[in-house]
Amino acid sequence: MKLLLTSMLLLLIIGCSSNAPIAPREVVLQYADTIVPAKIGGGGAFLASKDTELETVVFSGNVSEQGERYRVDVAFSRQIKSSDYQTDLKTTIVLGLNEPATIGGVNSAVYSISLE
Repeated sequence: MKLLLTSMLLLLIIGCSSNAPIAPREVVLQYADTIVPAKIGGGGAFLASKDTELETVVFSGNVSEQGERYRVDVAFSRQIKSSDYQTDLKTTIVLGLNEPATIGGVNSAVYSISLE
């Protein structure tokens, strides 16, 4: 009887934990060989920047739950330091976890994001 109760309790715990939704912890911007991760903070806001010798990148937005998926509002700016070249992008997309999606492209640069 004790074994039966223990087994039932264990199955209940496993069943409950497997149905728990996993919320994304960061939004990852990717283009060419560049990856810019941004931690999702309170209220779903995220912000990250990357400043190298070649470019400055600012990546921000907000993540909100939309059913089983997530609405991601994205603002992105990339400035090449050796020229006046600048890319600005603002968009909204609905994503699932670990589901990369292209959000734009300029010339040969293709920009994508994913929730992790």
